[in-house]
Amino acid sequence: QLVNGGYQVYDKTGAAQGGVITDSAFWNNAGIATSVTSPGISDPRVIFDQGSGHFFASQINVSSTGNQVLLGVSNTSNPLDGWKAVNFRGNVGFADFPMLGLDQNGVYVSTNNFVSSVGAFSGVSVFSIPKSDLLLGTPTLARLTGFEDLNANTVGFGLNPAIDFGGNHGAILAISNTSFNQAVASNVSGSGGAGATLSSPTVLTGLKDGDVVAQRQPDGTRSVAGGDDRFGSAPFVVGNLLYATNTITDNNNGINDSVHWLIEDLTTHGVLAQGLVSDPNFDFSYSSIAANANGDFLLGFNRSGGANDPTNNISAYAEACHYDGTTATCENPLLLAQGLRGDYHLGSAPSRWGDYSAIAVDPTNANSFWTSLEIPIANAVSGQSRWGTQITQINLAAVPEPGTFMLLAFGGLLIAGRRSQGRW
Repeated sequence: QLVNGGYQVYDKTGAAQGGVITDSAFWNNAGIATSVTSPGISDPRVIFDQGSGHFFASQINVSSTGNQVLLGVSNTSNPLDGWKAVNFRGNVGFADFPMLGLDQNGVYVSTNNFVSSVGAFSGVSVFSIPKSDLLLGTPTLARLTGFEDLNANTVGFGLNPAIDFGGNHGAILAISNTSFNQAVASNVSGSGGAGATLSSPTVLTGLKDGDVVAQRQPDGTRSVAGGDDRFGSAPFVVGNLLYATNTITDNNNGINDSVHWLIEDLTTHGVLAQGLVSDPNFDFSYSSIAANANGDFLLGFNRSGGANDPTNNISAYAEACHYDGTTATCENPLLLAQGLRGDYHLGSAPSRWGDYSAIAVDPTNANSFWTSLEIPIANAVSGQSRWGTQITQINLAAVPEPGTFMLLAFGGLLIAGRRSQGRW
């Protein structure tokens, strides 16, 4: 688990393995110079790659211009055995909100770019690095290919490389920067070597979409940011199907946030299925998604409401679904952990939350999923609200039926109180 400010390893029972260290110490231990981490670092990602048996991690530093992307790989399948890392300039201005994806051939990092850390938006980038180069005894970026400062009106906003353990699609999904109800798909080819290429974008139409609103809380405020409608967590590929999720207000109703999900055919770029997790009494946000070869997929997300009741606190939820090749069916949302505060306020309103969540499929059991979601926690420092990370294991039957959830939960991990320096 890597969050803004801290790094901690746990085993599958929830037992801590070693102590908490800062995220800066994590990167310095992996070989990144202190001059790179000293400006501050933000926006971490971690993926365990089932194919290579290594963890990959990314983060950015927050120098106002010319900031660096940090990219690390564990020495073995055990993250306690140490890491090695490299870094490269994300943008001549400020590269923000890095997204991390991979497939059998490549590792991909994307960014949203600004003239500076406080400047205007300037475009989007995606970088392709051969996975084999990062797995060397001394990782190298010699064959990195960068597609920099692309026009978001053409390729979409928030380029999001997919996690694709079994294939080499190089799939990327973005939200349209010009029109609601649309997304933009593209892919990287040749990522196993130098000179990778980026395809022309394909527009996906007919999606449920809409501007996101601030989330309700039991204290009567809408003071927690809902983010926006980008795909804020990594798409997940199984076979030829891409699963993705984002937060929207359905048909731009401006009333309540909903979790939207879709399944894309990577050959035709057709949208095979889509749906919503929605209820007018609640706001749903910061979702993530993963799937297995059985057609099971799991959504993890936050839910909050305006009623003066602890059940309306910002809490961690999941919803299990199954796609049979024609129709997708979903269970009701399942509470994983109730937030311990009903009045989360940190910094100026709307308070930052999220910016993303994550789900991993257990590499030894395809029916076992691990969700990682933020929840507000009870203690406060100097009157400030605090958040923690809830990690939950959810075991699904091969074909979902009512009541088939089996649940092992642990969490309240890695308390931290500062938000990303970048922009949502």
